[in-house]
Amino acid sequence: MAAACPLTWARTRDPRPWHAIRWWCWGVPAYNEGRFLERTLRSIQAQSHGDFVALVSDNAATDDTERIDREFAR
Repeated sequence: MAAACPLTWARTRDPRPWHAIRWWCWGVPAYNEGRFLERTLRSIQAQSHGDFVALVSDNAATDDTERIDREFAR
């Protein structure tokens, strides 16, 4: 489920209301879910919602979650 990210909208300084801007903010909880993370991020990237911000919360995961997140961010 996606929700508009008012913080992102506020930073655009766009005069349109936040719901008219095609920026989306996705929250991805990923504690020790590295084996699913790349597929999840690619799925978000493939959406037709326009530009997005993906916030990955790994909560000090002990698997390769952080590495995958950093590689995807490049």
